[in-house]
Amino acid sequence: MRFQKLQDALDSGFLKPALCKFSEPPTETEVLALSAQRPWPLSAAHVDLLSRWGGSSLDEIRIASLDAVRAGSDDRSVQFASDYSGFVFRYDKGGAVLQEDTDGGAMRIVAASMTAFFDDVLLGDQCLALYGEAWLSALREHGLVT
Repeated sequence: MRFQKLQDALDSGFLKPALCKFSEPPTETEVLALSAQRPWPLSAAHVDLLSRWGGSSLDEIRIASLDAVRAGSDDRSVQFASDYSGFVFRYDKGGAVLQEDTDGGAMRIVAASMTAFFDDVLLGDQCLALYGEAWLSALREHGLVT
């Protein structure tokens, strides 16, 4: 199941319940209707993310709600999340995840896919560049990284 590691992070207490705010997710029909209105469809992973988590705020990561899904200014990427450090996460037509610095607008690729972003970067051993050593240690303590 896609995004199982996100559920595991919640179940383990890594993503602190006191810092999570769960939203009722839209139906898959609602997500697909939005997708059909776009110049290019939402990725299958994004449809799954919205259908499961909606606009939930999960400790460090805030998933954009259906009504907050935005295309980039050039319509070549779609915003799916943001974090409390001021970064916005988007994916491009090929599915690669980009991190946008809202202070300066710089963008860089941080994962090959949305699934890789959640499993390997946010909640995996490739987190160092974005979240640091303390984050990695906490992931290990909660059994999310070996």
